[in-house]
Amino acid sequence: MRQVVDLALVIIENSSYFLGQYVYSDQIEPVLTYAMNNYRFPVVLPNLVTGQNAASELELDVRHTYKPYIGNGVLELYMIGELMFDNKTCGVNFKEVPMTFLDEDKFSQLIMTESAISCMANSLGHSNHGKIDWN
Repeated sequence: MRQVVDLALVIIENSSYFLGQYVYSDQIEPVLTYAMNNYRFPVVLPNLVTGQNAASELELDVRHTYKPYIGNGVLELYMIGELMFDNKTCGVNFKEVPMTFLDEDKFSQLIMTESAISCMANSLGHSNHGKIDWN
């Protein structure tokens, strides 16, 4: 039985060169997109200030803007990273500035554009965190 499994794995590995685009992009990608809610994940922010009723449900959009780069011990992901409240987007073109990483051998990095940070601040301002309850 072990030899059959090993042979099946070799066949899959060798045929992925010819069928990889079809299998991964056309067959698996729609299933993953549906299962991962179109790459949007809920983020619940609790009360940050005592006495305020400010818990908010936001959505984090992690769709890719560029193809990821996989190198020797390096993974570079280029994601939208938009934080949305009430399914309202900022309307910012997140592909406008191609970002570059510094020397990746030394430290981990999170690189964000100024428009992405402004979008996150605006989303927080529109959410319950942007309202003050004076009771």
